[in-house]
Amino acid sequence: MCTDIAARGHTASWSCSRDNRPGRLLAWTAGFRLEREYVHYVTGSPARHDHLTA
Repeated sequence: MCTDIAARGHTASWSCSRDNRPGRLLAWTAGFRLEREYVHYVTGSPARHDHLTA
């Protein structure tokens, strides 16, 4: 998929969470390669408390 997009003169990109293994595997299969990882900061209460660790 990435090769086809590049052949058309465009740059493909993919963004997903580090913890989203299915999304990362799909991106890899489609031809995407990790360039860098980002850290996201938020304010307020977490949406899900079951992901908190001490």
